[in-house]
Amino acid sequence: MQDLGLQNLGFGEYSAADDINDLGQIAGVIWDGQEPAAKPYFMDSTEVVLLGSLEEGKGGAARGINNQGAVVGWSGITPWELPGFGNASAHAFIWDKDSGISDLNTLIDSDEIELYEATDINNSGQIVGWGYKTGTGGELAFILSPRRSSHQVPESGTVLMLGLSLAGISLFRRHLKS
Repeated sequence: MQDLGLQNLGFGEYSAADDINDLGQIAGVIWDGQEPAAKPYFMDSTEVVLLGSLEEGKGGAARGINNQGAVVGWSGITPWELPGFGNASAHAFIWDKDSGISDLNTLIDSDEIELYEATDINNSGQIVGWGYKTGTGGELAFILSPRRSSHQVPESGTVLMLGLSLAGISLFRRHLKS
């Protein structure tokens, strides 16, 4: 057992580590007794980063992390009334070092679904969690899959296989001509 030492670094009285990736990077939550009390964090071997929140002064928690260092969780927001559900006051988020924190609700094409908490993200970028159907009512489980760009750079293995295939076709054509 190893104490992550978050209290010794001045990050509050209580902490939880919710997920760890294959690189040893950790996502979790720190409680320091100040508002907002719950703060999501990212930790690797060199630093601890407080992720912030979707709205200033609101808390949150990091729940999952993948091998690219993308973190997902929930962040507090200004409460709004949901019929039959009461006040909702959280949105699912994704965070990375380059882009910072983003509300997952801004990345979907639906006015009838509110994503409250993202609980995990895999190495393909698929995100799971739960939310609420605002139009018909009821909680729901979700999976979000990233859209693939047609401008993605192929992996080096793909380029190598393409090159070998073209070379083989060229040799075969030369053999047929002779």
